[in-house]
Amino acid sequence: MGLEDLINSMPFAELLGIEVTEVADGHARAHLPVDDQPAVEFGG
Repeated sequence: MGLEDLINSMPFAELLGIEVTEVADGHARAHLPVDDQPAVEFGG
């Protein structure tokens, strides 16, 4: 299992939909999808 696969399988990555696309010494690149609808609404 490579580092990308390890990070992509972590619970926080799965929960947020983060996908690591590149890993190298000293940096990583990832994709975090964002939409217009809030995932959580506070108040009432």
